[in-house]
Order: sequence, then C-alpha cells, then structure tokens
Amino acid sequence: MPFSRRPSYYMAQQREWQPFATYGILGAIVAFYIAELVVLATADAALFQRLFVIDMHWPFEPWTLITSTLSHSPAGIAHILFNGLVLFFFGPILERLIGWKRFLVLFFLAGAIAGVLQALLQWYLFGQDVGALGASGAIMMVFGALMVVMPKEKILIWGIIPMPFWVAGLLFAAIDVLGAFDPGSGVGNFAHLSGLAIGLWVGWRLRTTMKRRGMHLVFGGR
Repeated sequence: MPFSRRPSYYMAQQREWQPFATYGILGAIVAFYIAELVVLATADAALFQRLFVIDMHWPFEPWTLITSTLSHSPAGIAHILFNGLVLFFFGPILERLIGWKRFLVLFFLAGAIAGVLQALLQWYLFGQDVGALGASGAIMMVFGALMVVMPKEKILIWGIIPMPFWVAGLLFAAIDVLGAFDPGSGVGNFAHLSGLAIGLWVGWRLRTTMKRRGMHLVFGGR
C-alpha cells in the first residue's frame, strides 16, 4: 500500500514492483531450516546451539544475532509456517513504504535486539539460559509498525476473525504479557514484546514523516 498525495494512486498501478527483500528473507528462513535439520542429523545439539540459538553467550557468538532470527524450532513446522505466513502477507507492505534497504536493516536489527532481550530477561528474571530462536521478534516489529500506520485496516486473525490492526496488536501484546509470567512455556514472549515496541516506534516515525509531507495511504481501490 503506497502513500501519495494523489487519492487515485494505487499499488496495482505499479505492478513491476516486487518485495524482493521479504522474499529473500523467506528463502533464507527455509534454507536455514534445512541446515538446522542437517546439523541435528549429522552432529549434536551442542553445535546446533552454538550455530543457531542466541543465549547468554551471544557476545562470544555474535553470528547468532543474525542466525537466530532466521532459525526456527526443528521439532515441528508450526513455528516456521506461522512466521512465514505472517511475513509473507505483511512484510511487503512495510517494505514498500520504507524501501528494501531500510526494511532489511530494521528486520535484522529488531530480530537481534529481541533475541538479546529474550535471553537476558529469561536469565535475570528466571535464572534460565535456554536461549531463543525464530523471526517472531522481527515480524512483530513489522506488525507494530503497520499497527500505527494503518490502525483501522482489518486483518483476519487465524484467517477467520476480522479485526482492526490496532485491536489485534493489543490482543497479541496482552497474550505475551500474560505468557511472560510462565517461564516454562517455551515461547519468546519478551522477544515478541520488544519487537512490537520497536515496530511502534518505527510506525510513529513513518507516520510522522508522512504527515509532515502531506502524504496519506491509499488502500486497494477505495
């Protein structure tokens, strides 16, 4: 959904544009998932932890700032499938608004910050150095930004329930706040919340810039 001073300016009029950054990230996520399965099948869990999981040793394993964002739990496909679908549908919108370079920087920066905070808070609050992996923090950045830029646009939760963006964002935040009190849940609630907070900041900056330039979003054919 582009922003423009002209009410008749729609995304459909620029069909040559493609969200290559979003597609590239999705491809990398799939490639990393395959690599995770290979490592687990040919090596051991310790190597898997060092390569793909961000934990309290991240200052000595800085690559996990990136690899943990692209990695997902190899125990099942639900984790990667859910994150992949959310990124596929919402990533192109933010990428279109800010450009592919800024999108990539923000995505991996949000993923790294979310991973570090998840590891730190899990350790200092519960004494657990279990580590974290997954693109959820970065994807929540995307969601948070769009929550500010297009708060009234309706989305389908679980593909069924229509809900305005801002309501869905508050619902997800409430679920993560409650889940943060259950250290054994195995869910990166702190990563989700920190990614969402970064996204709200990104959305506020973007909305402020658009307002200052007299721009507005035009959705679909409306």
